[in-house]
Amino acid sequence: MMDMSHKELVVMGKEILKQWFKCNPVFMEQGAGTVRERPDVIGWTGGWKDSKCYVLECKRTLSDFKADMKKPHKLDPKVGMGDFRYYFVTADFYNQNDCAIMPLLSDGWGLITTAPVMRGRGRARQVVKEAEEQSSNIVAERAFLRSRILEIQRFGT
Repeated sequence: MMDMSHKELVVMGKEILKQWFKCNPVFMEQGAGTVRERPDVIGWTGGWKDSKCYVLECKRTLSDFKADMKKPHKLDPKVGMGDFRYYFVTADFYNQNDCAIMPLLSDGWGLITTAPVMRGRGRARQVVKEAEEQSSNIVAERAFLRSRILEIQRFGT
């Protein structure tokens, strides 16, 4: 579990959004045209009138965590996507760096970690800190979705 790649975390994060938060659709590591923010995993739940957007940022190193704090959507949460925003890290990374990570969490961001316990066919996970609902940048979210729709129309995936 310690040497889990970023891609493996992202795939696991997609399953978290689908299973825990009942998000559909869910997208992984997608560029979005003119949108500056590129979340590792993003998904929506609910209907058109009551939908909520969830964002997961997967981190493997403390330096990556610190660099993330300098991004525009971290400095000004109003320009970021997601009503609920989480970091997702391995249990090993969290256990080795918990004192350094917790003060770095942006206001309102939550933290989910993998857990070293296997349950059935999947891995158990742990919510270390719940995310608080935030104002999201609905314009950026719409631009993201439009970009994905255009990509699907163009390439079929």
